[in-house]
Amino acid sequence: MDVNKLKATIDWLYENSNYGDCSYREYDFSRDLKIAEKYAEKTSEFIFISRPSGTMLFPVAVGINPIHATYHSTHEDCECYLIDSQLKVKDISAEKVAELANRQPTLPSDREGIINTVKAILSDSNVKMSGLISCSIESTDVVVWSRYIQWFKTCDHPVMEAFLNNALARLSKAA
Repeated sequence: MDVNKLKATIDWLYENSNYGDCSYREYDFSRDLKIAEKYAEKTSEFIFISRPSGTMLFPVAVGINPIHATYHSTHEDCECYLIDSQLKVKDISAEKVAELANRQPTLPSDREGIINTVKAILSDSNVKMSGLISCSIESTDVVVWSRYIQWFKTCDHPVMEAFLNNALARLSKAA
């Protein structure tokens, strides 16, 4: 996904949302552009949520806790949009936000690819954040994945809990 075109789409959404004069606009715009830069090559879809208290750009299927998107999407005074791989914007419901936000990252089929993909995702500080709690596990080696599963379970992060269980199951079949 072209990051500059994605940024232009985000800018258009800011200008055309009902909450363009939000007091957090500058901060949120800056944060959302950083998210766009970080994930433009890692996902083909983003959720954009605009609400009276600010906005949020949520990358789909990269392992970020879905609560960050689902919490805000359930307020009746918010606007939720899907930005697809063609940078088309579609108005979506809170139910669709939940469906998209709970989508797991994709795993390759080969053993080395699975390991490298999981290590890269576990190295992402946004994935290792659950609410205000950050995971203190530093290693991303396969031997500590079960510790991550327990941490994600404790922090109510079902996407990464299921993703890691899936990765371990696929690794055991590939062995």
